[in-house]
Amino acid sequence: MNFLGLLGNYSEVITNAPFSFKWELLIGAAILLIAAFIVLYVLKNVIANAIVGIIAFLIIKYLFGVPIPITGLTILVTVLGGLGGVAALLIAVFLGWL
Repeated sequence: MNFLGLLGNYSEVITNAPFSFKWELLIGAAILLIAAFIVLYVLKNVIANAIVGIIAFLIIKYLFGVPIPITGLTILVTVLGGLGGVAALLIAVFLGWL
């Protein structure tokens, strides 16, 4: 049987369709499932760190009144650095760099 019956002999594809098992589909689904779990496992800590950093940034800005500007750069530092990024922004503000 050729790949998906693209080269002819469609009767074999039609008659064997309910009884044939597509191993390629199962293997592809398993690979995608494993890849999704690996990505979620790796990104779980990065996402949690980004959320904590954004919350800390907003608390420091609005609750304590520290004049940190909300720009693309400060958000990027906060998301990528988490609490360390917020600490770096605080140092930059107190030294007059922001």
